[in-house]
Amino acid sequence: MADINLNGMGVALITPFKEDESVDYDALGKLVDYQLQNGTDYLVVLGTTAETPTLTEEEKKKIVNLIVTKVNGRIPIVLGVGGNCTRTIVEKLKNDNFDGIDAILSVVPYYNKPSQEGIYQHYKAIAEATKLPIVLYNVPGRTGVNMSAATTLRIAREFKNVVAVKEASGNITQMDDIINVNGSSPAWFFRMAEVMVQRAVSVGIDAGTALRLTAKTMEGCAKLLQESGKTPGELRRQVCSPGGTTLASLSAFDEMNYEGLMLEAMRRCTQRSRELGR
Repeated sequence: MADINLNGMGVALITPFKEDESVDYDALGKLVDYQLQNGTDYLVVLGTTAETPTLTEEEKKKIVNLIVTKVNGRIPIVLGVGGNCTRTIVEKLKNDNFDGIDAILSVVPYYNKPSQEGIYQHYKAIAEATKLPIVLYNVPGRTGVNMSAATTLRIAREFKNVVAVKEASGNITQMDDIINVNGSSPAWFFRMAEVMVQRAVSVGIDAGTALRLTAKTMEGCAKLLQESGKTPGELRRQVCSPGGTTLASLSAFDEMNYEGLMLEAMRRCTQRSRELGR
């Protein structure tokens, strides 16, 4: 899966029409040029704003080809590929040409009102059908069903090519539940690094070296998490030798209920976020 940077301002392109209701491709080309000339960081093509359900398949192909040609790799393109028939989407992902497309935006199935397990299975099939990065799209006002925070996080956790969510439920509490799993976590890692550096300095290692060693350790762990294909638990067991120093140190984590500490920190983070949002 290729890396994609979706930071900054992404613009969902409209589809301009002529008075005879045909697509105005010249106007669309000018819109793309305008975005490229004015600092847009990425484009979202054939989304809700594009009135995609009203377009024919031929029109969609022409629109994509025009935009891909105009952009020519200068900024990422996120293409809307969604629907309420999982099989149709999977076949499209397997058979269509996605050259020039950097990621897909896939809406929660509409009209059918699937269960949370059904939503999970839908995205599971999509994630397994493509190597492209996937942006989940939760918009219950249009689909008739809400993808819960738990389902969103489950999908993101289990499929590496799910890289983002367009969360349009309007439910601030639900957004908090998604964001706060990661929102405060950098401070937790920095706190761990702080303790590691302090301990190293206390046994005679200079502060600069201690900081570099700690940073390199965290960098290596992050790389393994991203690239190894293994779960955190599998990686933890992999670096532990029977009866070794690592297992001895981890026993302190168990004795001090490290898991309970982390869960309580996350609970307090969510609670405080909700208090601030009142």
